[in-house]
Amino acid sequence: MLFMGTEKYPGENHYTEFIKNAGGYDNAFTSLTDTNYHFESSNEKFEECLDIFAQFYISPAFSPSGTDREMNAVDSEFNMSQQSDQWRFYGILENLALDGSLLNKF
Repeated sequence: MLFMGTEKYPGENHYTEFIKNAGGYDNAFTSLTDTNYHFESSNEKFEECLDIFAQFYISPAFSPSGTDREMNAVDSEFNMSQQSDQWRFYGILENLALDGSLLNKF
Protein backbone atom coordinates (compact mmCIF):
# COMPACT_ATOMS: atom_id res chain seq x y z
CA MET A 1 0.00 0.00 0.00
CA LEU A 2 2.73 2.45 0.86
CA PHE A 3 4.30 2.19 -2.59
CA MET A 4 1.05 3.27 -4.25
CA GLY A 5 1.33 7.05 -4.11
CA THR A 6 1.36 9.92 -1.67
CA GLU A 7 -0.05 13.43 -1.50
CA LYS A 8 3.24 14.90 -2.79
CA TYR A 9 3.88 12.11 -5.35
CA PRO A 10 0.40 10.85 -6.34
CA GLY A 11 1.37 8.48 -9.16
CA GLU A 12 0.90 4.86 -8.09
CA ASN A 13 4.14 3.76 -9.78
CA HIS A 14 6.14 6.95 -9.22
CA TYR A 15 8.41 5.52 -6.53
CA THR A 16 9.35 2.30 -8.32
CA GLU A 17 9.84 4.07 -11.65
CA PHE A 18 11.95 6.83 -10.08
CA ILE A 19 14.16 4.29 -8.28
CA LYS A 20 14.60 2.28 -11.47
CA ASN A 21 15.49 5.42 -13.45
CA ALA A 22 17.96 6.33 -10.68
CA GLY A 23 19.85 3.08 -11.34
CA GLY A 24 18.46 1.21 -8.37
CA TYR A 25 15.73 -1.09 -7.15
CA ASP A 26 13.24 -1.36 -4.30
CA ASN A 27 11.73 -4.24 -2.40
CA ALA A 28 9.93 -5.13 0.80
CA PHE A 29 9.19 -8.22 2.84
CA THR A 30 7.23 -9.09 5.93
CA SER A 31 8.60 -11.57 8.45
CA LEU A 32 6.79 -13.00 11.45
CA THR A 33 7.18 -9.82 13.48
CA ASP A 34 8.10 -6.91 11.21
CA THR A 35 8.16 -5.47 7.71
CA ASN A 36 11.37 -4.37 5.99
CA TYR A 37 11.41 -1.80 3.18
CA HIS A 38 14.64 -1.12 1.32
CA PHE A 39 15.93 0.52 -1.83
CA GLU A 40 19.12 1.35 -3.66
CA SER A 41 19.75 4.26 -6.00
CA SER A 42 22.56 6.26 -7.50
CA ASN A 43 24.29 8.66 -5.14
CA GLU A 44 23.05 11.62 -7.20
CA LYS A 45 19.38 10.66 -6.76
CA PHE A 46 19.54 9.29 -3.20
CA GLU A 47 18.11 12.37 -1.42
CA GLU A 48 15.19 12.58 -3.84
CA CYS A 49 14.53 8.84 -3.48
CA LEU A 50 14.61 9.24 0.29
CA ASP A 51 12.09 12.10 0.11
CA ILE A 52 9.72 9.98 -1.99
CA PHE A 53 10.15 7.11 0.48
CA ALA A 54 9.59 9.38 3.52
CA GLN A 55 6.30 10.62 2.05
CA PHE A 56 4.86 7.11 2.50
CA TYR A 57 4.84 7.82 6.24
CA ILE A 58 4.06 11.53 6.05
CA SER A 59 1.07 11.56 3.67
CA PRO A 60 0.17 8.20 2.08
CA ALA A 61 -2.60 8.36 -0.53
CA PHE A 62 -4.49 5.12 0.23
CA SER A 63 -6.74 5.55 -2.79
CA PRO A 64 -9.91 3.44 -2.69
CA SER A 65 -9.00 1.54 -5.87
CA GLY A 66 -5.42 0.94 -4.71
CA THR A 67 -6.64 -0.19 -1.29
CA ASP A 68 -9.06 -2.69 -2.84
CA ARG A 69 -6.36 -4.10 -5.14
CA GLU A 70 -3.87 -4.43 -2.30
CA MET A 71 -6.39 -6.10 0.01
CA ASN A 72 -7.16 -8.62 -2.74
CA ALA A 73 -3.45 -9.24 -3.35
CA VAL A 74 -2.74 -9.79 0.36
CA ASP A 75 -5.76 -12.08 0.70
CA SER A 76 -4.68 -14.08 -2.33
CA GLU A 77 -1.12 -14.39 -1.01
CA PHE A 78 -2.42 -15.46 2.39
CA ASN A 79 -4.72 -18.09 0.88
CA MET A 80 -1.90 -19.51 -1.24
CA SER A 81 0.28 -19.84 1.86
CA GLN A 82 -2.30 -22.06 3.56
CA GLN A 83 -0.91 -25.06 1.66
CA SER A 84 2.68 -24.43 2.77
CA ASP A 85 4.05 -26.51 5.67
CA GLN A 86 6.32 -23.62 6.62
CA TRP A 87 3.36 -21.23 6.99
CA ARG A 88 1.35 -23.89 8.83
CA PHE A 89 4.26 -24.18 11.29
CA TYR A 90 4.25 -20.39 11.72
CA GLY A 91 0.49 -20.58 12.36
CA ILE A 92 1.06 -23.08 15.15
CA LEU A 93 3.72 -20.81 16.68
CA GLU A 94 1.34 -17.83 16.48
CA ASN A 95 -1.45 -19.79 18.16
CA LEU A 96 0.85 -20.98 20.96
CA ALA A 97 2.36 -17.54 21.57
CA LEU A 98 1.45 -15.64 24.72
CA ASP A 99 -1.33 -13.05 24.49
CA GLY A 100 0.15 -9.66 23.74
CA SER A 101 3.32 -11.06 22.15
CA LEU A 102 4.31 -10.00 18.65
CA LEU A 103 3.65 -13.49 17.28
CA ASN A 104 0.14 -13.57 18.73
CA LYS A 105 -1.03 -10.38 16.97
CA PHE A 106 -1.73 -11.93 13.56
